[in-house]
Amino acid sequence: MTISVFTPIHKVDAERIRRLYENLSTQTRPPDEWVVLLNGEAKDMPFQHHPWIKVHRTEITGNIGALKHECCRLATGDVLVEVDYDDALVPTALERIESAFADNGVQVVYSNCVEIDDNGESRTYSAIYGWKQRLARIDVRDHIQMVAFPPQAQYMRRIEWASNHVRAFWA
Repeated sequence: MTISVFTPIHKVDAERIRRLYENLSTQTRPPDEWVVLLNGEAKDMPFQHHPWIKVHRTEITGNIGALKHECCRLATGDVLVEVDYDDALVPTALERIESAFADNGVQVVYSNCVEIDDNGESRTYSAIYGWKQRLARIDVRDHIQMVAFPPQAQYMRRIEWASNHVRAFWA
Protein backbone atom coordinates (compact mmCIF):
# COMPACT_ATOMS: atom_id res chain seq x y z
CA MET A 1 0.00 0.00 0.00
CA THR A 2 1.35 3.43 -0.91
CA ILE A 3 0.38 6.60 0.93
CA SER A 4 0.21 10.03 -0.70
CA VAL A 5 -0.15 13.03 1.59
CA PHE A 6 -1.50 16.08 -0.24
CA THR A 7 -1.39 19.75 0.70
CA PRO A 8 -2.68 22.72 -1.30
CA ILE A 9 -0.77 25.89 -0.36
CA HIS A 10 -2.00 29.36 -1.30
CA LYS A 11 0.29 31.45 0.88
CA VAL A 12 3.74 30.23 1.84
CA ASP A 13 4.33 30.39 5.58
CA ALA A 14 7.85 28.96 5.71
CA GLU A 15 7.77 28.20 9.45
CA ARG A 16 4.50 26.24 9.32
CA ILE A 17 5.57 24.38 6.20
CA ARG A 18 8.90 23.51 7.85
CA ARG A 19 7.04 22.14 10.87
CA LEU A 20 4.79 20.05 8.62
CA TYR A 21 7.80 18.79 6.66
CA GLU A 22 9.50 17.73 9.93
CA ASN A 23 6.25 16.18 11.12
CA LEU A 24 5.90 14.09 7.95
CA SER A 25 9.62 13.21 7.97
CA THR A 26 9.39 11.75 11.46
CA GLN A 27 6.26 9.63 11.03
CA THR A 28 6.71 6.03 12.19
CA ARG A 29 5.40 5.13 8.72
CA PRO A 30 6.63 7.87 6.37
CA PRO A 31 4.56 8.92 3.36
CA ASP A 32 5.53 7.55 -0.04
CA GLU A 33 4.96 11.00 -1.50
CA TRP A 34 3.89 14.46 -0.42
CA VAL A 35 1.99 16.24 -3.19
CA VAL A 36 2.20 20.00 -2.68
CA LEU A 37 0.04 22.18 -4.90
CA LEU A 38 1.10 25.84 -4.98
CA ASN A 39 -1.50 28.41 -5.99
CA GLY A 40 -2.29 32.07 -5.40
CA GLU A 41 0.56 33.88 -3.63
CA ALA A 42 2.59 30.69 -3.18
CA LYS A 43 5.39 30.78 -5.75
CA ASP A 44 7.91 28.32 -4.35
CA MET A 45 8.27 25.68 -1.70
CA PRO A 46 11.06 25.17 0.79
CA PHE A 47 12.24 21.54 1.16
CA GLN A 48 11.26 20.54 -2.38
CA HIS A 49 14.64 18.90 -3.00
CA HIS A 50 13.57 15.53 -1.53
CA PRO A 51 12.46 12.87 -4.02
CA TRP A 52 9.30 12.06 -2.02
CA ILE A 53 8.11 15.69 -2.25
CA LYS A 54 6.28 16.45 -5.51
CA VAL A 55 5.65 20.17 -5.99
CA HIS A 56 3.13 21.35 -8.59
CA ARG A 57 1.75 24.77 -9.51
CA THR A 58 -1.80 25.68 -10.56
CA GLU A 59 -3.72 28.79 -11.43
CA ILE A 60 -6.84 27.49 -9.67
CA THR A 61 -7.73 30.04 -6.99
CA GLY A 62 -10.51 30.65 -4.49
CA ASN A 63 -11.97 27.15 -4.48
CA ILE A 64 -10.42 24.84 -1.91
CA GLY A 65 -12.50 21.91 -3.16
CA ALA A 66 -11.09 22.29 -6.69
CA LEU A 67 -7.56 22.54 -5.27
CA LYS A 68 -7.96 19.38 -3.21
CA HIS A 69 -9.47 17.59 -6.22
CA GLU A 70 -6.40 18.58 -8.27
CA CYS A 71 -4.09 17.32 -5.51
CA CYS A 72 -5.88 13.97 -5.60
CA ARG A 73 -5.53 13.83 -9.38
CA LEU A 74 -1.77 14.43 -9.07
CA ALA A 75 -1.24 11.90 -6.28
CA THR A 76 -0.11 8.38 -7.17
CA GLY A 77 -0.77 6.55 -3.88
CA ASP A 78 -3.36 3.93 -3.02
CA VAL A 79 -4.39 6.02 -0.02
CA LEU A 80 -4.75 9.82 -0.17
CA VAL A 81 -4.25 11.73 3.08
CA GLU A 82 -5.43 15.33 3.28
CA VAL A 83 -3.15 17.52 5.40
CA ASP A 84 -3.24 21.34 5.38
CA TYR A 85 0.02 23.30 5.60
CA ASP A 86 -0.74 24.39 9.17
CA ASP A 87 -1.61 20.88 10.40
CA ALA A 88 0.43 18.51 12.53
CA LEU A 89 -0.08 14.78 12.84
CA VAL A 90 0.65 12.57 15.80
CA PRO A 91 3.86 10.58 15.06
CA THR A 92 1.93 7.35 14.42
CA ALA A 93 -0.83 8.89 12.25
CA LEU A 94 0.19 7.40 8.90
CA GLU A 95 0.95 4.03 10.49
CA ARG A 96 -2.53 3.99 12.02
CA ILE A 97 -4.11 5.06 8.72
CA GLU A 98 -2.31 2.24 6.90
CA SER A 99 -3.47 -0.23 9.54
CA ALA A 100 -7.09 0.94 9.19
CA PHE A 101 -7.00 0.51 5.40
CA ALA A 102 -5.71 -3.06 5.81
CA ASP A 103 -9.42 -3.91 6.29
CA ASN A 104 -10.65 -4.15 2.68
CA GLY A 105 -14.05 -2.72 3.62
CA VAL A 106 -12.60 0.60 4.75
CA GLN A 107 -12.88 3.45 2.23
CA VAL A 108 -12.46 6.56 4.44
CA VAL A 109 -10.51 7.15 7.66
CA TYR A 110 -10.73 10.27 9.79
CA SER A 111 -9.81 11.31 13.30
CA ASN A 112 -10.59 13.49 16.24
CA CYS A 113 -8.83 16.83 16.07
CA VAL A 114 -7.36 19.58 18.17
CA GLU A 115 -7.30 23.06 16.69
CA ILE A 116 -4.87 25.52 18.24
CA ASP A 117 -5.02 29.20 17.31
CA ASP A 118 -2.03 31.52 16.89
CA ASN A 119 -2.17 32.34 20.61
CA GLY A 120 -1.84 28.68 21.58
CA GLU A 121 -5.47 28.36 22.69
CA SER A 122 -7.86 25.59 21.70
CA ARG A 123 -10.50 26.41 19.10
CA THR A 124 -13.74 24.45 19.42
CA TYR A 125 -16.84 23.64 17.40
CA SER A 126 -20.34 24.40 18.61
CA ALA A 127 -22.31 21.91 20.66
CA ILE A 128 -25.34 23.19 18.69
CA TYR A 129 -24.17 20.91 15.87
CA GLY A 130 -23.69 18.00 18.27
CA TRP A 131 -19.91 18.24 18.75
CA LYS A 132 -18.49 16.63 21.86
CA GLN A 133 -15.19 17.56 23.51
CA ARG A 134 -12.56 16.01 25.73
CA LEU A 135 -9.14 17.00 27.04
CA ALA A 136 -6.01 16.00 25.15
CA ARG A 137 -2.41 16.61 26.23
CA ILE A 138 -0.22 18.04 23.49
CA ASP A 139 3.40 18.57 24.44
CA VAL A 140 3.02 19.89 27.98
CA ARG A 141 -0.41 21.53 27.74
CA ASP A 142 -3.97 20.31 27.92
CA HIS A 143 -6.09 21.27 24.92
CA ILE A 144 -9.68 20.60 23.94
CA GLN A 145 -10.05 17.77 21.47
CA MET A 146 -13.10 17.68 19.22
CA VAL A 147 -14.48 14.14 19.05
CA ALA A 148 -15.28 13.05 15.49
CA PHE A 149 -18.77 11.86 14.62
CA PRO A 150 -19.37 8.17 13.89
CA PRO A 151 -18.86 7.06 10.26
CA GLN A 152 -22.32 7.66 8.81
CA ALA A 153 -23.30 9.29 5.51
CA GLN A 154 -25.22 12.08 7.25
CA TYR A 155 -21.99 13.27 8.93
CA MET A 156 -19.80 12.91 5.85
CA ARG A 157 -21.93 15.09 3.59
CA ARG A 158 -21.83 18.41 5.47
CA ILE A 159 -18.85 20.46 6.63
CA GLU A 160 -20.52 21.18 9.99
CA TRP A 161 -19.82 17.56 10.98
CA ALA A 162 -16.56 16.89 9.15
CA SER A 163 -13.51 16.34 11.26
CA ASN A 164 -10.77 18.88 10.60
CA HIS A 165 -8.09 16.39 9.68
CA VAL A 166 -6.75 13.95 9.42
CA ARG A 167 -8.91 12.63 6.57
CA ALA A 168 -7.78 9.79 4.35
CA PHE A 169 -9.41 8.14 1.34
CA TRP A 170 -8.87 4.96 -0.63
CA ALA A 171 -7.91 6.16 -4.11
